[in-house]
Amino acid sequence: MKYLMIAAMVLALSLCALAEEANFSLDRCTILNNAEDSTAPSKIALAFTLPDSLLDKDIIYAELSGWLELHNDGPDSLVELYFMPLMADWPDGQYDYTGIEAITDSLGAGNYTFRLSDSSAFDVDITRFIMDVSDSVRVNYGLIGTVDLLGESNIRLSEALGEQLQNSVRVKVTYK
Repeated sequence: MKYLMIAAMVLALSLCALAEEANFSLDRCTILNNAEDSTAPSKIALAFTLPDSLLDKDIIYAELSGWLELHNDGPDSLVELYFMPLMADWPDGQYDYTGIEAITDSLGAGNYTFRLSDSSAFDVDITRFIMDVSDSVRVNYGLIGTVDLLGESNIRLSEALGEQLQNSVRVKVTYK
């Protein structure tokens, strides 16, 4: 058993040594708020271009990494970021909060939950989504994320936050 574990570790390390990483930024990020319902959670629409060098590659892991600075009176509150793929292009300014729901896929692409009192950094696993795009199973129209303050009234994100997120969020893909 001991030798089997050592062999498995050596195999895992050799696979990691052969893997490469691509790291790129967002093309666009827009914050959408419901104009008719101020209690509805804010949405984050993200668009990024998957480099051609990743097409038909064996995707090992992919994530959205960044930070979301949130302020609330309840530091023990939990915040969930939940991302879903978009099924059509969303020209800037064309879709509003309710309109973008018409092009949102119901399948999740990744989620991450954090406590407000903890770091506001997040790493959302989007491996399945990137695999599907790389294998031409899905077209990459971007992702739509919901920011939900669990169990409480929601935090309404400033639309100006979109530019800060566009500059700070990175897509990291490990592949071979």
